[in-house]
Amino acid sequence: MKDKFKYIKKRTKRIISKIVKDRELLIIFIIAFLVIILGIIVIGFLKTFIILLGLSIAIYIIILIMCKKNGNSKIKNEDNNDKDVISEEKKVEKIKIVKKLKKDNAENIEKEEIDENSDEVMSKKVKKKKKKIDEKNKKKIFSKIITIILILMLLGILAVFAFIGYIVITAPEFNPTNLYRKESSIVYDNKGEVIAKLGTEIRKTITYDEMPEVLVDAIIATEDSRFFQHNGVDLPRFTKAVIGQLMGNSNAGGGSTITMQISKNAYTTNVRDGIEGIIRKFTDIYLSVFKIEKKYSKKQILEYYVNIPGLGSNSFGVAEASETYFGKNVSELNLSEAALIAGLFQAPTAYNPYLHPEAAEARRAVVLRLMKRHGYITEEEEEMANAVSVESLLGVKTYTSPYQNFIDVVVDEILDKTGESPYNTPMKIYTTMDKAKQDHLNSIVNGEKYTWVNDTVQIGLAVTDVETGGILALTGGRNTVAMGLNRATDLRKQPGSTAKPIFDYGPGVEYNNWSTYTPFIDEAWGYTNGGQIKNWDGRFYGFLTLRRSLGLSRNIPALKSFQNVQNKKIKEFVTSLGIKPELEDGYVHEAHALGAFDGVSPLQMAVAYSSFANGGYHIDPYTITKIVYLDSNQTKEFKPTKVKVMSDASAYIITNSLIWAVDSGLSAGAKIAGRQVAAKTGTTNFSDQTYIDYKLPSNAVKDYWVVGYTPKISIGLWYGYDKITDGYNTSADNSRKDKVFNLVMRGMVDDSPKNFTIPKSVVSVEIENGTIPAMLPSENTPKDKITTEYFKSGTEPTEISPRYMPLNNPTGLNVEVENGIANVSWNSVNIPYYYTESWMNEHIKDGMGDKKENYIKYRNEEIEKLGEFGYDIYLVNNGNEKYIKNTTETNATIDIKQYTGEIKIIVKTTWANDKATTSSGSEYTIKEDTPLSIVNVVLKGNPSIELNLNEKYNEESVTVLDNFVDVTSDAKITRTITNSSNEMMSDVDTSVIDTYTVKYKIEYKGTTYEKTRIVEIKNESE
Repeated sequence: MKDKFKYIKKRTKRIISKIVKDRELLIIFIIAFLVIILGIIVIGFLKTFIILLGLSIAIYIIILIMCKKNGNSKIKNEDNNDKDVISEEKKVEKIKIVKKLKKDNAENIEKEEIDENSDEVMSKKVKKKKKKIDEKNKKKIFSKIITIILILMLLGILAVFAFIGYIVITAPEFNPTNLYRKESSIVYDNKGEVIAKLGTEIRKTITYDEMPEVLVDAIIATEDSRFFQHNGVDLPRFTKAVIGQLMGNSNAGGGSTITMQISKNAYTTNVRDGIEGIIRKFTDIYLSVFKIEKKYSKKQILEYYVNIPGLGSNSFGVAEASETYFGKNVSELNLSEAALIAGLFQAPTAYNPYLHPEAAEARRAVVLRLMKRHGYITEEEEEMANAVSVESLLGVKTYTSPYQNFIDVVVDEILDKTGESPYNTPMKIYTTMDKAKQDHLNSIVNGEKYTWVNDTVQIGLAVTDVETGGILALTGGRNTVAMGLNRATDLRKQPGSTAKPIFDYGPGVEYNNWSTYTPFIDEAWGYTNGGQIKNWDGRFYGFLTLRRSLGLSRNIPALKSFQNVQNKKIKEFVTSLGIKPELEDGYVHEAHALGAFDGVSPLQMAVAYSSFANGGYHIDPYTITKIVYLDSNQTKEFKPTKVKVMSDASAYIITNSLIWAVDSGLSAGAKIAGRQVAAKTGTTNFSDQTYIDYKLPSNAVKDYWVVGYTPKISIGLWYGYDKITDGYNTSADNSRKDKVFNLVMRGMVDDSPKNFTIPKSVVSVEIENGTIPAMLPSENTPKDKITTEYFKSGTEPTEISPRYMPLNNPTGLNVEVENGIANVSWNSVNIPYYYTESWMNEHIKDGMGDKKENYIKYRNEEIEKLGEFGYDIYLVNNGNEKYIKNTTETNATIDIKQYTGEIKIIVKTTWANDKATTSSGSEYTIKEDTPLSIVNVVLKGNPSIELNLNEKYNEESVTVLDNFVDVTSDAKITRTITNSSNEMMSDVDTSVIDTYTVKYKIEYKGTTYEKTRIVEIKNESE
């Protein structure tokens, strides 16, 4: 016995010595020791022993498998390994003996022994030795692998024990009385005044026996089909969810049971991702298995489950939800109603029937399908319940707080940023609300300051601070419900023409450096695919600047603007302003140019326009600046982030255009005397089929919009009807929505600067209106043709327009006077280069707002309106100027016989239909003593002759006298004869009764004269 004890002691010392000397064994020993200690603390000695035993068996199995794989049937112990390995000293000694034998050549060594030391034998020994070394190396590698596996497994167990310990230590103490405690969150406005207290009322709770069976079945079938079988964790479902998520399936779910959801709703958070999400999930498991399920029955657990959660529209628990949505006691719920409430547990806001009736109906269908799958209802019952519309089930639960719409947004924002509800967690909430502005807005909505046309027309309106991004006031509509449809934030409507600054002109100014003057041609136009569009009035205005195009809300320039900017740039610009447009294959489609897409909310539009007001910064809207937890006094502050999305120059150019829209354009309803207001209106129409289906009049309008801002605040307003069965707008409502917007704006601008500040990056320049591209006015430009426009500094024009500069005078003017006729001639003048195709091709480019071809077409049309390029001739005599004629030739004749004294001939270069640029004229003076040539042409005989049938006609011609001298021989005389049928004749034929016209054309000294004689042939008896 004593020897045995000594042996054990010796072996122990040897093992300890081995562990201390072997670093790997030391690591394993330390980790194993920590595992045992931590395991005993966390899960107890027995469970730790079982886990380690299982680990040992697993390692042994792994070793056997790996040994078998390497061709070994067993592992010798450490002592045997020591015996099998020859020490280095013995190897050296053996080699020395062999060498000595060779040297002495001893006779007693047999030949076979000597052969053993031959090259062949020595080669075999080397191979054998190498094989042993390889086997030894393999054993070392194998030993390393086993060591690593053992360390990793021990570390894994250690980590699991540590994690479990952390969960146990940090898990909250489950106390059911905390589920229904009074909450008391306080909400403050931006001046620190209390505007509301949340959760001061104890929620209405029910017992299991008060729940109708149909509701219990719906909840169990949807949320936890094995609720009555598991102990808090549905392991198959949980495992399936984990595997699904590891494989990247986002729809795999979280595998939470009803018990786990109670833990989450009451004691943990909604965090799902990262390490926090894992900790939260296992905390829920721990509380569910070891706290809730051990202490409470399944019926009690289900009671907690149905009474805890918020189910939308400010209702907590199924009892309040039943009253909120259906106006009835929970015990009276039918199958369709119970399925709808059961569907709310997953996402109360997303499936809120007031907000999203279609989504609520789809979710209800899922619940009913699950109820049928688990045998609670028949297929016929499923179909009958689905046949009932959600909207027909709903009742109305109004609220009394004048700030409820704002509070709803606050609650949603806190949930989004913290994962906590102020209805459940007491906190002080400091908000951005301007109470005075909100009260002013409320007084309009509730009818104190404005008389609404009927009880069903609705509005959604949001007011934001353009400098901070904070929401100052908002309204979700008239007669709304708590946590119901908030038309200021939840609405998704087509914005109509209010989209034009965002999708069309804004990107053009930012990326193409457009100005307020950038020219567009308002003409027949259409989409790229060929579909034609119209302006709201069906007319075309021709040349328009960007400012007028936007201010007059012309559709065609807006579409052209969209088409002249890179699509990816438009997408970048729009999304940077907080608008999320529908995309087709990644592209913003052309219908967005006119606001034909679903959709946006008034808040989104107010925020987007704020970037034009504040110099080009986007700030996500928010309502909370700080929260203070009442239990811990912990403070969380929330500061907005400003992101530069456009230059201040771009922002101001759009702002200036929208100011013009209010002062001179179609947004005049937003005008406030003495203040600059920038605004844009928008209108959307029903589809052609809707007009037919509902027999709507032609002036029926779907939606009205106004979005406007001052240097301080931005307002987005939607005006219309929720459903066509509630009513529709008409053209009369256009002024009504303007009245509402104007009333709201007047109550918001008290502390707002009166005018916008022009940034240094913008220059104002006087431009000659109508020039393409923009050009400076000349000294001759009419005052009504000069406009002040705004350009990004460095892009302003410097070239002076030649449009109203006088044309060049003719040169080489000469006058020759003969026989009282002034023959005038001059050199031709070229059409100014400004009016030629060459000039247009040189100066006009694509991307200036419109297309080059459209500009050139317009310019050519304008040139055609000027008429022919030519000359006006004037005669001045005795101080009187007389217009003689317009000609495109470079010569003319003027009869001056009737004038006495000095005569002045003036020739001016001009356009036939536009005299604005007529040249001053070239002059030629005919002196009084200039000899005049007096030419007389006298018809010989009578001008009218009557002859009898067959009587001879004697031809008598003409006499030409120059200063009373017969010069007939110097003149060229041509005779023509025509009969009554206007047929040319060679002579007068007296053998036929007819009437002949004899014409004499006399050309003398460059002047042409005409004389006519009539010859009539009659029957003598007549």
